[in-house]
Formats: sequence, C-alpha cells, structure tokens
Amino acid sequence: MHTDYGHNGENPANYLLLVSPTCRNSPSVSFAEYFRRFVGKGRNKISQRRLALDCGIHPSAMSRLLNGDSVPKLATAARIIERAHLSDEQVYKLIMDFVPDAIWSNTDRWVFRRDAPVLEGNLGEQLKGYRLARNGVTMHSLELSTRVDHSTLSRIERQDEEHQRIPILTTFVKTVYGLGLNARQIHGLLRVAAANTAEVLAFAPVSSASVG
Repeated sequence: MHTDYGHNGENPANYLLLVSPTCRNSPSVSFAEYFRRFVGKGRNKISQRRLALDCGIHPSAMSRLLNGDSVPKLATAARIIERAHLSDEQVYKLIMDFVPDAIWSNTDRWVFRRDAPVLEGNLGEQLKGYRLARNGVTMHSLELSTRVDHSTLSRIERQDEEHQRIPILTTFVKTVYGLGLNARQIHGLLRVAAANTAEVLAFAPVSSASVG
C-alpha cells in the first residue's frame, strides 16, 4: 500500500507527543445525547426534520436516533456531523465524549500533535497509515488498548476501492482514540466516511451496536 502523506509529504510519525492522562469530567455519552443539543428551537439550532432531510434520512429514523432507540452507521453519523457544521475541535470533543470509560487511558500515552499532517486515501488506508506511523503499534497491541478484535481491524485496513469496509461508529471511536489521532485527522476520516456511497445510510438497533 502506498500511503499518501498529503501535500507536504510529511510523515505523521515525526509529530508524536507523550501526554499525561486526563480525567473525565463526566461519563461517556451516546450519539443521541450529544446531538439532542444541536436539534430543536433557538439560535444556531437546526430542526430535526431539516437535519434529517439534509442527511437523506427519513424524519422518523432521525426521531428514533435522537430518542436513543437506534444508533447510526458510521457513514450516517458522519453525514449528520458534517451537516452540523462543527469545527475540528468540536468534532474531536464529540468523538472523545463517545469513548467508552472501559478503554479511557489512566496512564501516559502517545498521541499525534495538533500540527501533525492529515493522511489521504480511503478510510482503511488512512487508519493503516496512522497505525504504521505509531512505531511499535501492532494489530495485537491496538486490540488490547481498544478492545476491538484484531480481525475487525485487519478487515478495515485491507479494504480497497471495490471492497470498502466501513466500521461501525463504536469501532471507529475506539480505534481513533487508541491511535491518538488529533482533531484534524479525525475530522478528515469522518469526511471520507460521509462521502462513502458503498454503505447504505441506515440505522441499527441499539442491541446490535457492538457488532464490529
């Protein structure tokens, strides 16, 4: 695989930073809990119907999402995020709020600095490129830190233009956290997911949200 390091050709491995653990002010939140803050009446808020139409989702499906009765596939979530016109930092906070408490690190960990370059390519190519830039991070070590099965990670990285595998939202959140991606890198991945046409925009029952 040829990894495209973007316009300046710089390797993200040169932009790693060891950070101390941060305490969570509150437990992780659900997608529904977060987006209820953006939907409704008032300044800078969007109506539930308008958001649904902008994302190509039936209003009743959007209602089920906001009620917590279903969770979106990653492509759906990414399109909703894009329609909310969030900044890189707002997207980063959103994704970090979704990180399960079970994998939130209480020790020092390596992350990409804020000025680290953003890779190009499909979702799998970018995730693999970031993992390889994290010298020493293998599929096995990433599985241990994220609790995402290595076979799932492998399938995501092996995707090509004809067989793109889009991870579910929870898998995406765990993986980008485990890799220590910065705000621009995460937002870049979500833009790729939002533009993906291989995945039908749909919702899954809450009970199936943990499937890789």
